[in-house]
Amino acid sequence: MESFSNNFTIEAICAVRASYKYELKDSYSESIIEFLPKAQKNCEILNKISRGKFSRTILLRSLFFRKVMIEAAHSVSQIIILNAGLDPKPLSIDSLKKSTKIFYVDSSYLCDFTKNIFNQLNICVNNINFIPYSFNGDSVKLIEELKKVEVDFSSPTLILWEGASYYFEPEIIYQLISNISKEFKKLNFAFDFLNKCDYFKNNAPITLAIKKKLEFLESIGEPWKGFVELRKMLMILNKCGFHSIEVKSREKLEEELLNYVKMTKGQRFFANISNY
Repeated sequence: MESFSNNFTIEAICAVRASYKYELKDSYSESIIEFLPKAQKNCEILNKISRGKFSRTILLRSLFFRKVMIEAAHSVSQIIILNAGLDPKPLSIDSLKKSTKIFYVDSSYLCDFTKNIFNQLNICVNNINFIPYSFNGDSVKLIEELKKVEVDFSSPTLILWEGASYYFEPEIIYQLISNISKEFKKLNFAFDFLNKCDYFKNNAPITLAIKKKLEFLESIGEPWKGFVELRKMLMILNKCGFHSIEVKSREKLEEELLNYVKMTKGQRFFANISNY
């Protein structure tokens, strides 16, 4: 049975995860892409535009967020994945306690779409709570939605926001960080973000390749908006009272997790922060 997620990049990401199933210890994505007829083609298009960097970037960030989840598995009682899409990571981490509550937050359409595919693959989703909410930048509303379900704001919580900050204006990103840091008493938050100065100079793309990539994302209805200033991001994180702040550049993470640097330096950063 073929399905459509209505999201070009989400399907391409599934194709990448499937191709690196051994590195990611992912036993689900290969089966998931059988339901996504455009996944492989979308992946090829994005790799062509990025000169092969798309797949390596997805591999790298998937390894990063998987590592964060494994390290937090024994200390958190709940995991919230914002803009979850078809992310199978929680299903493939054996060290997660059976009592750990998993919350997938995404649009009503994508929640139903994901549940439907998981059910057809006989993937047990009993420990996954799907929260049908389209985060449109209103983090106050997001918190209200989380309060309507069984999210415990006093328990140790891991929140993952993978590859999604790109689509929101910087102020929305800062507000989300600020608001969740106030609400969750014991929070571990991991996310990745774009560094503005590595993409623009005098408000213009610094290379023709970047210009073409941004134009393509605009053309498919998935424009990048979240170009933040690294210094301001670090200032916000300190101001929000996080006791542990770890922010790494893509090349640093690439060297650690993939042993050598192949992609352009800078551009993306990965944060793993905690307020307890």
